[in-house]
Amino acid sequence: MNDMRARKRVLIIGAGRRGQNSYLPTFSCLADLYEICGLHSRTPSRVVPIARKWNVPAIERLSDIDLSTVDLAVISVPTGQNGAVLQALLPYAGNLRVLIDTPIASNRQELSVIRPLLERFRNVTVAEDHMNFPFHALAREAAIQGIIGRPSSLSLFNIGYLYHGLSIIRALTGFAPATSSWNRSLGTHAKVVGYGFADGFSAAMIGPYRRQEKVAGLVLEGSAGIISESRMDANYIGHNRKMYVLEPVRAEGQLTGYKITGQNYKLVRDLPYLSNLRAMDFPDKSEINLVQNCGLIDVILSVFHESNINRGYGYKNGLYDSFASQRADSGYHKLDELLDFL
Repeated sequence: MNDMRARKRVLIIGAGRRGQNSYLPTFSCLADLYEICGLHSRTPSRVVPIARKWNVPAIERLSDIDLSTVDLAVISVPTGQNGAVLQALLPYAGNLRVLIDTPIASNRQELSVIRPLLERFRNVTVAEDHMNFPFHALAREAAIQGIIGRPSSLSLFNIGYLYHGLSIIRALTGFAPATSSWNRSLGTHAKVVGYGFADGFSAAMIGPYRRQEKVAGLVLEGSAGIISESRMDANYIGHNRKMYVLEPVRAEGQLTGYKITGQNYKLVRDLPYLSNLRAMDFPDKSEINLVQNCGLIDVILSVFHESNINRGYGYKNGLYDSFASQRADSGYHKLDELLDFL
C-alpha cells in the first residue's frame, strides 16, 4: 500500500553543495510526486536557514523524525559518513528505499562497513546522473535504434572521469563488466584510460575533465556509422560510413534540449524541467549543473515512477564502477577480481 500513495515522502540527509544545488531543486521540480518531509545535517546551524529557504522541515537529529513514515531516504554525505547514516536507518530497512550519492565508498575500509548494510534495504538506487546527461542518453537512444549498426567504440574527450566515466561507458553495454583496462599519461596534465569488454566493445576516456568547455565531447562509433559532438568530424572520420552530429538546441540563446541529425535522420530530446530549474534560487545555476540536474531527475523518477535505465543501476554497479575505475586509473589492468561486486 505504501507504494500507492500519490506523493512519496522524502528525507534528504545532507545539506552541502550537492543537496543545495541538486536535490532540493530537483525534488522541488517533482513536487507533484514527492514531498520533502525533512532536511537533515549534522550541523543544525547550517541546516536551519537552508530548510527555511526551501520551506521544508529542518531535522537536527534523525531520531526527531518518524522514519516509518518516510518512503525514500536520500543520502548525500561524505563517503566516510555513509556507514553511520545507513546504521541509523537500518531498523526501517525492510520498507525504506534509499537513494545514495556516488561514490558510495572510496576505500576498502568504507566498503567493509557499508556493503552488509546496503544488502538489508528494500531497494537502493545510486544517484549516478552522469550517464543520464541528456546528450549521453540521446546517443544511447540513437544507438539502440541501430542507426550506427553495432557499437564498437566510445571516446569521451574531456567528459568522463573515474566512476562517472565508467558508468557512461557501461550504460552502453547493458552494464557488462570490463574485462581489461589500460592507461597512458599525456605529459604531466592529462591521461587516457581505456576499457575492453568481452563482446569486443572498447572505450577510452581522454582527460582532463572539461565538460563545461566547448572542447569536450563524445564520439560513438559503430559498424555502420558514427555519432559525434563535433560537426568537423564529418569531414575527417566518416570513411564512407553514415555520420551523425549530436548538438544542443537553443532558443534565443538558451538551451532547450539536444538533437542528433544526419542522413535523413533526426532525434530530439527536450528538457522539460529546465525552465523550472532556471527560475529557482540556488547557488550553482551554470548550464552544466542545470543539465546534470535534468539527469538527476531521471534517476529520481526511476525509484518509484519510471522503468528507465537506472532501475538496473543499484549499489552493486555503483561499487563496481567506483573500484574498477580506481584500479584502471592507477594502472592496474586486471579487473576480473572485481566481478564479485556484480
